[in-house]
Amino acid sequence: YVNFPEGKDVYEAGAVLLDAENVASVTLSAQMRDRVANSLDSMNYIVLIVLVCAGALAFIVLYNLTNIMIMERERELATLKVLGFTMAEQNAYVFRENLVLTGVSALCGIPMGVALLHYVMSQIKISTMYFGCSLAGKSYFLAILLTFVFTLAVDFLLLGKIRRIHMAEAMKAIE
Repeated sequence: YVNFPEGKDVYEAGAVLLDAENVASVTLSAQMRDRVANSLDSMNYIVLIVLVCAGALAFIVLYNLTNIMIMERERELATLKVLGFTMAEQNAYVFRENLVLTGVSALCGIPMGVALLHYVMSQIKISTMYFGCSLAGKSYFLAILLTFVFTLAVDFLLLGKIRRIHMAEAMKAIE
């Protein structure tokens, strides 16, 4: 282990050390730092891709499930319109269920996500690096926040579908 003075070219000094008779190899901390930084930069791109794909999947699944729920409850929603419920009350009737299910899913998903993280990190084995497995409290908050943001976005997109339900046609529909 050698500390070089400030301003000294570490690569040149390393080459001089490598030429010494009793030195088998030289590893520079700067090179190791650069390699680790490059590896982590690559991993950041992978994490970003996984997050975008997971978000897209969540959005698509939530949109489809909510759309199916609205289609299956078309007669109920038409009945609410006939009875004089306001649009806000109709929307609350439909989307309250989404918000409750999102909350339950977030509460169940956090422990499963932590378990998945521990499993994945235990499978990554690199001899020169150790990947610790810890999550900041902010990560839990952001995960739950993003889940609710996706739910509210889907609910907002499907508001028009509820408004376009025709009372007479829905009530005439044969089941």
